[in-house]
Amino acid sequence: LDAIAMQKAGIYRPHRPAIYASQMMPERLLHHCAVNQIELMRRDHDFFLEPIDPTDTTLWQWRAQTTTVSFQKPAMMHPNCLAAACQVLHVFAKSFSVSWSLVQQVVASFQLMGRFERFALQHAEVVLDVAHNPAACQVLHQNLQTHFPHKRLCFFAGFGRDKDALSCISLLHESQSHWCFLPLLKRPCHAPEALQAMLLSIDYTADGHWCS
Repeated sequence: LDAIAMQKAGIYRPHRPAIYASQMMPERLLHHCAVNQIELMRRDHDFFLEPIDPTDTTLWQWRAQTTTVSFQKPAMMHPNCLAAACQVLHVFAKSFSVSWSLVQQVVASFQLMGRFERFALQHAEVVLDVAHNPAACQVLHQNLQTHFPHKRLCFFAGFGRDKDALSCISLLHESQSHWCFLPLLKRPCHAPEALQAMLLSIDYTADGHWCS
């Protein structure tokens, strides 16, 4: 994680704003910003995004200094993305006019293909989601629980070889879930039978199979 963070830190410039929206910041990156006099702005330190009602995952409030804005956040939009985008606009608002009411409308109508994308297929409802790391899978799990409470879920999944498949499966698996593991096309991936073994290591009673 530190190595990835330092690679991405190459875009940071001294005496320029740098916005970091993840809630956990690697110490090496924090030190890099301090040494190079980068104007670092961090979520939960300099700007904030929180659910208005802990029982409702769609209503959120962003705030920084004297600005507070409420949003109806689509399920497929990650909170960190919304927090960072708002902070960028807040910085620009010092030089340009920003219409927060227009931002609210854009966020409410936001759609992203492959992020909690829902459609009907015969008698089933299908959700497409490209979640491929633990953080994204945790968001996907929360959205599934919100929109399909007490429903039995069937997962069709494949993971690239460079992905933490075990953690992703652990976050998504429920006792009544059914899994079908598939190979990915045109890229190195975890073998479907290896993914099934991971599932069984989490829950040896799990209902799952693999396809070649």
